[in-house]
Amino acid sequence: MGNQFSPPPPPPQINTQVPLAQSSFSAAPSTVETPASAEASAGSSTTGGGAESEQSLAEEKRRRNTAASARFRVKKKQKSLNLERTVSDLTGRVDELEQEAADLRRENGWLKEIVMLKSRKNSGELFQDQAPSTDDGGEDEDGDTDKPEDKGEGSSKAT
Repeated sequence: MGNQFSPPPPPPQINTQVPLAQSSFSAAPSTVETPASAEASAGSSTTGGGAESEQSLAEEKRRRNTAASARFRVKKKQKSLNLERTVSDLTGRVDELEQEAADLRRENGWLKEIVMLKSRKNSGELFQDQAPSTDDGGEDEDGDTDKPEDKGEGSSKAT
């Protein structure tokens, strides 16, 4: 029994760098085992070369680990980018809502002021109706000059 078996060919070179723009990730390893490398790994395990097969197994394990680490880094980077995008979107939304709240507070203040002015005007008219008025055109509490033709029932200013 001579030297019938030749040493297995070197493992194929595999690029473990994954582009960062990759949007979907697969659970399967990114490397594809060719039939030649499958035969080489199967042949080395049956040849009885324990040290050689252990070395190739260690190399394969290291290669898979490197590929898994690269996939993990890409997923981590993608997750980080997604979180940053979410933070940016939510920050913009917070700014919009704060502006809307400020606008609503301002509008609420205006409406309260209008209600208070109408309330004062109505209470002033009630007092004028109760007390006899001899004023024909003087200033009222608004600072307006009333004319006799402006006075009457049901007249009100539109808002």
